[in-house]
Amino acid sequence: MSDNKPAKSSASRFLTNLVIIITIFTILSSLLIFLGLTYVMGVLAIGFMPCIVANLIEKRKKRLASKTITAFNLAGIMPLLFSLARSHDPNFVAQGAFNDPYIWLMVYGFAGFGWLLVQIVPQIAFLFLTIKADFTIRKLQGLQRQLIEEWGEGVKG
Repeated sequence: MSDNKPAKSSASRFLTNLVIIITIFTILSSLLIFLGLTYVMGVLAIGFMPCIVANLIEKRKKRLASKTITAFNLAGIMPLLFSLARSHDPNFVAQGAFNDPYIWLMVYGFAGFGWLLVQIVPQIAFLFLTIKADFTIRKLQGLQRQLIEEWGEGVKG
């Protein structure tokens, strides 16, 4: 059974993603402000900026690049989230995180590594497949030469 739905344009998909991100951010920030955790909200907003940007600019349907970047961004910010969750005063820890360049180096470093993987892995895969194809061509040419030696030039066709 075929789908007769019209394909979404990239502008429509962008606006949908933007609305979803703004809605989630509004709900989360309202909750954090209600709980009095304004610095925590700031840390989360700044810390998850790479994944927000990746989700906004991703145009492919499966969104694998933004999923990769989000996973690495989450891995980078996870130690900070754990320290926020363990502390008795998360706002104090979040204030300290704003002033600690090593935390931001780790958070954005992981996200940058995710961007790097998204850019480099397809090129490495292309190189690997090219080398494999060349090897297969040489192998088949060798087999072709053996057949010609064994059966004569009439095998060429």
